[in-house]
Amino acid sequence: MPSRVNSLAIVRHYIQEANFAYQERLPPERELARQLGLTRTQLRSGMKQLQAEGVVWRHVGRGTFFGGRPAERDGRVEALGTTTPRELMEARAAIEPQLARLAARHATAEDIARMERALERSVAAPDAATFHKYDAELHVAVAQAAHNALLLSLFKSINEMRHQLLWGRLDGNFLTPTLQVQYSEQHRGFVDAIKRRDDRAAETLMRFHLDAVEQQLLKVALFFLP
Repeated sequence: MPSRVNSLAIVRHYIQEANFAYQERLPPERELARQLGLTRTQLRSGMKQLQAEGVVWRHVGRGTFFGGRPAERDGRVEALGTTTPRELMEARAAIEPQLARLAARHATAEDIARMERALERSVAAPDAATFHKYDAELHVAVAQAAHNALLLSLFKSINEMRHQLLWGRLDGNFLTPTLQVQYSEQHRGFVDAIKRRDDRAAETLMRFHLDAVEQQLLKVALFFLP
């Protein structure tokens, strides 16, 4: 029978390979435990850790879902209605370079492996939608690798708005194969800096990447937003 550590690895591998859409519901607990060869206790243990990392979230009575927990009815919802593409990218630029810097200091071997896995899958992505999925996973992996709970909470709030806002779906309208290559090179740059424990380079390269994304997104937003 798998150990607790192995149970977590089994559940993590399943999530990574299942290619769930953002906020898609996972199979019922009983069915998933049987599919993975785990007890329900072992499955819950693995899911609890993934939930703490922001990979999945649970709703009592409804099930487990892929992605971060949706914003609750608080100030974030009010901001959701007024936030512009420029404001959201400015918020990302304020948080994510610092997360990359801290990731270079604190990332574990498992954290780095998770980043590299998402990076390689994005490089091999056959279309914009798949690229976007693994691009998002890479940025989440960097945020988690910083091992700063407060900054991770802020990142999750910003990331949730990124997915919920109408303009957050603009990615598919501009991600040409050429841009995917450029962004992949930028991704590889900050991941390599994190691996080298070069915190200044990781921060600078993440900022450069976000600047490039912002410039392209704002161009497209002029045509696709009312």
